[in-house]
Amino acid sequence: MSLVLFSLSLSLSLSLSLSLSVVGARFLISDNSQPKPLCYDLPPNPKLRLLKDPPSDFSMNGKLTLTGFKRIIIHYGTKHQLNLSSVYIQYTYDLNTEIFAWGQTSTKHGADSVSLILSDNELDVTMGTVRVVFYRHKKDGEWFLWPAVQQSSANDYRRSSAPALGCWLVPYQIILGGNISNFTVSRL
Repeated sequence: MSLVLFSLSLSLSLSLSLSLSVVGARFLISDNSQPKPLCYDLPPNPKLRLLKDPPSDFSMNGKLTLTGFKRIIIHYGTKHQLNLSSVYIQYTYDLNTEIFAWGQTSTKHGADSVSLILSDNELDVTMGTVRVVFYRHKKDGEWFLWPAVQQSSANDYRRSSAPALGCWLVPYQIILGGNISNFTVSRL
């Protein structure tokens, strides 16, 4: 009888795990001291504060979909704004605006402690002391963005090959230390 109960609990845990992965994007947290990274799912559609560095007046917010980020906005100081979608990249400095397309020939832009290096489906952005690499991925016919603040079975979209890694799936509240509303923003 205990064998049947074990089998039942195993199948329940598998179906719970499968249903969780469908409700949102899966994030990884790596720790060199652990054999497997932790991962957690976030529901789609919130506008999330991804990174904020008050000393440099840098902030990065993103709109999450089922697969990844559809749109990411970076504000740097009062003069710089970078608007990324899965189709285009718009950089505004003061009143000047430049638009780049993903997949265009390699492009470099640099001025006033800002550097943008675009190559195929990767954009390397440095604003002041903050560096973020954005990858554009395609899954099930849908393009999405994935930011990697550090370069170094959820897909690790911090790498251009997006390998699937084993991970311990935990509720996002454990990782974030609170509800999703603590990390949402009203505007991108």
